[in-house]
Order: sequence, then C-alpha cells, then structure tokens
Amino acid sequence: MTKPFYYLWFSISSGKLSLSLFTMAITMIIYSITNSASFAAIVMLLNVVGKLLSSIIFPLLSEKIPLNKILRNSQFIQLFNLLIILMVLNMVTNQVFEIIALYILIVLTGFIDGFISPARISLIPELVEDHKIGKANSLIGTTDQSFALLGWSVGAIIMQSFGGNVVLIISLVLLTLALLSSLKVKSKKIIATQKKPKWEIIKSGWTILFSKKIICVPLQSWIY
Repeated sequence: MTKPFYYLWFSISSGKLSLSLFTMAITMIIYSITNSASFAAIVMLLNVVGKLLSSIIFPLLSEKIPLNKILRNSQFIQLFNLLIILMVLNMVTNQVFEIIALYILIVLTGFIDGFISPARISLIPELVEDHKIGKANSLIGTTDQSFALLGWSVGAIIMQSFGGNVVLIISLVLLTLALLSSLKVKSKKIIATQKKPKWEIIKSGWTILFSKKIICVPLQSWIY
C-alpha cells in the first residue's frame, strides 16, 4: 500500500466516526428539545434526502474537478456546517426556529457527504496497485462499518456523561483531522464522460443502479 492510500484511509475512518457521532448526537439533541421520537427520526430521513440530491450533481462535478479537490472542499464545507450547527444550538432561543434551522443543516450535511463518500471511494484505484485494490476495499470497508457502529455506542456514553455539545465538538475535531489527512492525497483524476449531454451524465448512474438485478449496499452506508 502507498502512503497516500493510508492518508485516505485515515481520512475515511476519521470522517466516518465524525459523521456517526454527529448523527447520534443531533438525533438525541432534537429528541431532548422536542420530546418527540418522530421529530428525532426525521434526522435519518433528511440525511438520506441530502445524499440523494448530491448523487445527481456529483457526476457533473467529477467530470470537471479532480477528485481530491472535491473531497477536501466538501470536507471544509462540512466543517463549516458543523460550526454553524453548534452556533444554532448555543445561540438560538426560539425552539421552532432552532428545529427548522437544524433540519436544514442536517439536509446540507447529507448533501455534502454525498460528495465526500464517492470521491473517497473513486480515489482508491488511483492510490493502490491493481492487484491490491481488493485488499484496500476490504480494509476500508471493515474500518468504515466498525467506526460507524463505534460512534453510536461510544457517543451515547460520552453524551450521557458530558452532553451533546461535547460529542459535537469531538465530531468537529475528527472532521478536522480527516480534512488535514485528505490534504496529503494528491490526484489529477477527472472522471471522463465522453462529452455526453448533462442529462445523460446524470441519468447514467441511475440506469446502472436499476438495471442490475442484485446490488448489495450496506445499510450502514446510508444510515450513518
């Protein structure tokens, strides 16, 4: 394995743990504000909606912008978004406005993650030798799901002991580490689309998705 791959691996692991902690914390925070399991459950739905929206746009960006730039810029925006969420939680006193603002920011979180995740995965073949791609995918897949689950279990303990703000700050630190690590990943790769019309570029991913009889997508990759 190359050194850039390990930087990418650390970025993925740190970013996944950060997102897992964030999702757990914001879900519990909204529940504590509203005392409603229904309002808390909307967090997952909004996150998925954001990812679906960005999945439409990602093919257009990836044909013009190198993947490592998409990754680092998206992580920077995610970092800024998390700072705004902390500000809303600590400065906004109107409960209705607070919940609406949080919901909007949660959609944005999912939207940005919809750029980060495919950019990371698409970089793997460029950073490792062909005969090691399987090993690299296995390594990343194992740590990815492990950290996703770890965030919920450990995050719940931290939140119970120190509160939601502390969990979000830890998430912020982990996201910063993921961003710093991704800066070490160099790439000039642009996904070629053979000058197809924009609609064809957008439609191609969905065509592949629904044309296959069996596609295994881990549930955690959508939830966390």
